[in-house]
Amino acid sequence: MLYIVLHELMHGLGFTSNWQNWFLTGNKNQILITSKPDVVISDNEVIFDEFKETAFDRHLIFNSNYKNLSPVTVKLNDFANPGTKFKNVTDLIQNFLNSKQVVIAENMNNISTTFNSLSSYPKSCYTERAILETTLIPFQNGQSISHFDQSYINSPDFLMTTIQVPGKTLSDLVRQTGATSPIGPKLQAIMECLGYETKRNLIPYRPKLVYPLSGKS
Repeated sequence: MLYIVLHELMHGLGFTSNWQNWFLTGNKNQILITSKPDVVISDNEVIFDEFKETAFDRHLIFNSNYKNLSPVTVKLNDFANPGTKFKNVTDLIQNFLNSKQVVIAENMNNISTTFNSLSSYPKSCYTERAILETTLIPFQNGQSISHFDQSYINSPDFLMTTIQVPGKTLSDLVRQTGATSPIGPKLQAIMECLGYETKRNLIPYRPKLVYPLSGKS
């Protein structure tokens, strides 16, 4: 139970990605992965603002070239201007399917379901990259990207994998992996870079708010 509580607490404190399958088309063969579309939905219309990342997302990189994912969100935001109105959710989805940005979303699905394709790499906090979960097929909202790769299950960074070892308590896993705490070094570095103070870093990095994330002037 403590294992689950601490795992979910880390998500609540910011270890979570907005890169998910937001556009549910009904076609299981077409999964579109984007950062979160910020919309206001009423009975009469849907108002689109922009695609938005989490603070955690600002530190994600492609392992193939170490480039950040944020420019992809900028490209997605060429889909529509902030304040663009659609008749309803179906109209919004159909317009996205007809846009150039659908290719980006399809490509992100391919990347997000390919082993060792994405990492969290908070370079501003001088930490090593942490490989993220990109092996689940099809893409799983809340699981894919928002967790460490399963290979970390036997390391001090076991806590934020998708695997829960049956019959093992949190203390068992800490002892088994040779850790001194359930908060592994990669997880601790990520949380520090999100702005949290720790015993080893009493003056943490304070990320700057950059808004909006758009390529438009």
